[in-house]
Amino acid sequence: MKVYFDYQIYYLQHYGGISRYFLELAKELNALNVQAKIIAPYHGNDYLEHAKQEQCALTFNPLLRKVFYNRFINKELVVNEKLLQYFCKKGTGNILHETYYTNRTKVNCPKVITIHDMIYELFNNNLEDEQVIIAQKKQAILEADLIIAVSENTKKDLLYFYPEVKDKVYVVHHGVNASQHSEINSFRNPKPFLLHVGNRGWYKNFNVLLEVFAEQKKVNQDFDLICFGGGTMTLSEKKIIDKFQISDKVKFISGNDNLLISLYKSARALVYISNYEGFGMPLLEAMALGCPVISSNTSSLPEVYGNAAFTINPENRDELINAFDMLYNKQSIENLIQAGKLNASLFTWKKCAQETLKLYQTLV
Repeated sequence: MKVYFDYQIYYLQHYGGISRYFLELAKELNALNVQAKIIAPYHGNDYLEHAKQEQCALTFNPLLRKVFYNRFINKELVVNEKLLQYFCKKGTGNILHETYYTNRTKVNCPKVITIHDMIYELFNNNLEDEQVIIAQKKQAILEADLIIAVSENTKKDLLYFYPEVKDKVYVVHHGVNASQHSEINSFRNPKPFLLHVGNRGWYKNFNVLLEVFAEQKKVNQDFDLICFGGGTMTLSEKKIIDKFQISDKVKFISGNDNLLISLYKSARALVYISNYEGFGMPLLEAMALGCPVISSNTSSLPEVYGNAAFTINPENRDELINAFDMLYNKQSIENLIQAGKLNASLFTWKKCAQETLKLYQTLV
């Protein structure tokens, strides 16, 4: 069996959860004696720069990129598509696993897609860009021979919008692999801190976290709040920070995976009180690295944290205040750390690849 992952997410994403998922899956499939390769000669992704050593990605070195670039008159996507079509020839036991929905290549082999969440459909603001993505995603869903949902909750949401695909949707959870970075702990902050990771859009409930943090004087005297990723401070966030005069207590930073791992290892807790997630990878990453987790009791999140997080109703500020009180209880913190490590051990990329392979085998 030969499995090819297309270039889409690696052309669009410098780094992030989706591109990491497909890279880890490709690596583990190769370990299972499946010929799996990411076909992304032109890309802008950090992870693929290291993947060449793993022999699980086809990328161009700078000289070869220049040759093809000139030949196809500056059409990078054309080069990506031509090579993908070359590998995905009909009748050779090939499978194409599409990595996104925007630049889909026509091939004559079974097609698989992974649905990570249904955020655009559930929180539809009728913006032009959203409508384009929803339409592209719908076409990919309807045309796929097999659909993988990353959680039972995501499967439920998918079938709410597209019940006609129920016979080809299966759930495979993500994995986590933080052990290889276990020695990294370079981040230093003058005082203990709470950590928020990723996008801070409205469904993430970040402004609620920020307001409660600002209102709890003891908490913001004893802890900083560090926000990793998700862009620079927004106007609404600035208003809250200025109102409560906590500009020295809230920090917005970005960086690579090594910095993020160091943050997990140093934080008093990850606070992740989103109203909706398709999976919630930061929970597993934090748990694997011994970082206690405070999280919401909504959407897919309980599937991920099991009984290993301090859980709250994200709409109830008093429950978040209670969670902050827990930060001072050493035994509670230690219990969360141990439960988190055990829970994270149940989610591995090897298991993800094994379950995915069983689904591929139904197509050939």
